[in-house]
Amino acid sequence: MDNWEWDRDKILETGIVLYPLRPDTLYRQVAVADIAAMVVAALEHPEVWAGQIMPLAGDVATMEEITATLSRVTGRELRYRQMSWEQCVEEQGEELMLMYRYFDGFGMDGVPQFLRRWHPGAVSFEAYLREAGWGDAAV
Repeated sequence: MDNWEWDRDKILETGIVLYPLRPDTLYRQVAVADIAAMVVAALEHPEVWAGQIMPLAGDVATMEEITATLSRVTGRELRYRQMSWEQCVEEQGEELMLMYRYFDGFGMDGVPQFLRRWHPGAVSFEAYLREAGWGDAAV
């Protein structure tokens, strides 16, 4: 979720959420603070976590739903626009384009309910945005 900070100014200036993912692609996100909480849990309880894998997701939404959440929190009418893979390479580099292409084609792992089972305080995307001050951008 914290990665949205990279695009905050651009989104607020243009009114456009611009990514290469299809509008209906499910995008799974987790806040850095929630990752840290799970690292602490793993270190404090190695008997539970040693050798285990848990994909972390604090929220799951399509790009259109993400844009609607951004609009609601900022109080601005934003819209989602899918950029081409070529434009993604030009603006974000080949590595990120390949990551997004994988997400778009194969999906992502992680279920928010599993994270909240071990970390009940995990934040939703909307809660993250509000805590990070995106609501202060309202006009």
